[in-house]
Amino acid sequence: MGGMDVALVVPHDGMLFELAIAHEVFGVDRASLAGVDGWYRLRTVAVGPASIDGYTAVPDTSYAGLRRSHTIVVPAWRDVEAAPPQELLD
Repeated sequence: MGGMDVALVVPHDGMLFELAIAHEVFGVDRASLAGVDGWYRLRTVAVGPASIDGYTAVPDTSYAGLRRSHTIVVPAWRDVEAAPPQELLD
């Protein structure tokens, strides 16, 4: 488990609660509690700065960074009818 790369997709106008849950699980180092040597490496991924419930999230990398991730977390979309960006699907 320790040391795996996790990418958190940050959609523009995403929902803060869903992003916070993923950050709490993968972004807070709990290696000592789990009895492992390393924890997940969480990176936020988006096209650019994203507005989320009045906050601005600045991603660590673009969607191209997804290719080197072991796990990709895609939180709920605000509008279930909206299509994801094609760059994310690619």
